[in-house]
Amino acid sequence: MMQNLLKITFLFLLLSAPAFANPILSIGTTLSLLKINDPDFQYTSNRDQLQLSSVSFALSERINKSPFIASISTNRFINRSVDREVVSKKNGVVFTNKTKIKADTLTIGYQIGRYIPNIGLTNVEVEKSLYYAGKFLKKKQQTALIPSIGLTFIANKDISINSTIIAPNKELNLDAGVVFGVNYNFKL
Repeated sequence: MMQNLLKITFLFLLLSAPAFANPILSIGTTLSLLKINDPDFQYTSNRDQLQLSSVSFALSERINKSPFIASISTNRFINRSVDREVVSKKNGVVFTNKTKIKADTLTIGYQIGRYIPNIGLTNVEVEKSLYYAGKFLKKKQQTALIPSIGLTFIANKDISINSTIIAPNKELNLDAGVVFGVNYNFKL
């Protein structure tokens, strides 16, 4: 229910962008480090939990000329799956796990000079496909709402750099997560 509400809010805000006074569109990419404790599989290396994300888009707006900034972002438009080797905890067999993560985030921040500390809520959809010797075995889909805290640094009028700490989540077996991003910003 809450996930559908977040999707509807995201779509409404995106479609109403022309009504914003001074919207800023950001296009960027992220590097994610996620500590996942899957009950059935383990990664063959810690390097497999490091992920270069697909391109993300964000729309931001200052709230009533105050220091508060609201932002919505998504990585749904340009996305790719990430292939990783995993080992079954039951029998030690090596499989290929193809994971695709779709994320829609609503963030509220407060600008202090060139810094914007923020809190966020992300609707995450994870699609995992399991393969053995190149043959498809099964697909698993999971969804969750994940809170986060972050800090954005405005390097100049065109570039911003952000870091985010993601809260643990039992549904996704996520023990911890950190995301670093670089964005190109321009006014609409």
